[in-house]
Amino acid sequence: MKKLVVVGDKFEEFAKLNGTITQSQLSIMTQLPAKTFAKKSYLMPGLGCKSEEVIGFVEGMDNSEHLDMTSLVSFYSQEIVPNKYTHKKNIHNVLIGKAKKLNECLFELPFIIDERNMFMGDHQTGCHVQGMIITEAFRQTFIAITEEFYLDFENDQESYFIINSMNIEFEDFLFPLPAQIYFEPIDINKNSYRTKMQAKISIKQAEKVCAIMNCAFTVYPMNNISEKEKILANQVLNSYLTDSFIKVA
Repeated sequence: MKKLVVVGDKFEEFAKLNGTITQSQLSIMTQLPAKTFAKKSYLMPGLGCKSEEVIGFVEGMDNSEHLDMTSLVSFYSQEIVPNKYTHKKNIHNVLIGKAKKLNECLFELPFIIDERNMFMGDHQTGCHVQGMIITEAFRQTFIAITEEFYLDFENDQESYFIINSMNIEFEDFLFPLPAQIYFEPIDINKNSYRTKMQAKISIKQAEKVCAIMNCAFTVYPMNNISEKEKILANQVLNSYLTDSFIKVA
């Protein structure tokens, strides 16, 4: 049996490696007769695919003689489930899956990516996942973990996150293959008005740490902070309009 990793079409450079195909190439394979293939292919999950299309490929192919899609479909139907706490409205922009609490000081989440993600809109350089995608995945991670496990605002008020610092170090390339994100709270300071946190977030692939971020952020109830934000926005707007008027005059 031949093993093939399936990745999204936009990871075309990675898909040039032996043992890798794109989702579009898989689509063609599903339409070919079994006699076209010398041996059966076992399809393994890579990242970047459109999950609903991958799941659709298997409909009517349960007894395929040339393609074993069991692992691929299981991954995209069960493990690639977008986290609902990221504050994202478009699920294609969600880069993390459901969180698992390993212990009081450690959480694990799968790294996920759909090639329709906003950070995939332009070209992709080389075989690896771009650094800004990892950075955004880390940002979504601290939002999601905090929302699900640490906030207790009254009356289910919406939360407003303010980033105080984000320091990231890239240790190794991350490729479009399964990877895990780990969240470790370092310091938590809570009162009835806000929650302040410091945390360490890392991403691992094939037992290697690819990137680490140390971050600090503060969470407020939306109603409280939005009014202050409007006041500050008006101050800056008025200053800009005044300065512009003086320069024109």
